[in-house]
Amino acid sequence: MDARGLLVVPGLIDLHVHVFPGASHYGIAPDPHCLATGVTTVVDAGSSGALTFPAFRQFVIEVAETRILPMLKINATGILSAEVSELPTRASACSRRSRRWEFGTGWPCWAKPRGRRSA
Repeated sequence: MDARGLLVVPGLIDLHVHVFPGASHYGIAPDPHCLATGVTTVVDAGSSGALTFPAFRQFVIEVAETRILPMLKINATGILSAEVSELPTRASACSRRSRRWEFGTGWPCWAKPRGRRSA
């Protein structure tokens, strides 16, 4: 392959995506959108929650060629739309069960976690 005049880089990482199509209003299919643009790894910023993470893992993470590092949204459903949000305790149980898959935890930008003080 002749790469003269082209930029050759390793696989890129996108640090904020939502790749749970059909469940999240913001979700896109990972492979056509990511791999086609040179992105090989993405951090999903909380598209799934405690109740939807098993489906996200089975139907998106495990079948995608794109490497997906998921953050678990601290609610039951994840980010379905801008109008849906709550903070049930079952999210922490899902997080403990999903350590192998979960990359991090996503707090809604308007929520203040219990026990934290404002600066």
